[in-house]
Amino acid sequence: MRHHHRHECPETFRVDCILNCCMRTCLCDVSAPHSQNPSDFPAGFDALQSAPDSHKLLFENAFVRVLEVYLPRNGKVVPMHHHRWPSLVINWDTGGGSAHIHYLRPGQPIRDIPSIKAPTHRGAWKIHWMEPEPMHSIELVALPKLEVSR
Repeated sequence: MRHHHRHECPETFRVDCILNCCMRTCLCDVSAPHSQNPSDFPAGFDALQSAPDSHKLLFENAFVRVLEVYLPRNGKVVPMHHHRWPSLVINWDTGGGSAHIHYLRPGQPIRDIPSIKAPTHRGAWKIHWMEPEPMHSIELVALPKLEVSR
């Protein structure tokens, strides 16, 4: 069995994992050879550097970086940042609707993503793949309204 040391591992195998649980997300970044425009991924704007209040490092080695990602409070904005590597997003979904957010990219109009109602359920893992995400910011407009029956 061959053991890989950090210096032997090409960046082409790195993954960022993002987990989302109760408005938190876990992101797994995977380094892969992408022709990236350097202006989309400027130095100093990695999510952990630029948005530390909403991105927490849970684990990192030569192959994977696991981040826990939080939505800000209503009316707050996550600072501009990027996710340089592709990501595996893992979300514990219990239904009940999504948050209303504004997604901002430099030089582009604000993308309004309204809340979507959904019935609540016991919960299920939802997993999806994301390509590298250039500079962006997120503003939480409103959390979904909780519906309680008695």
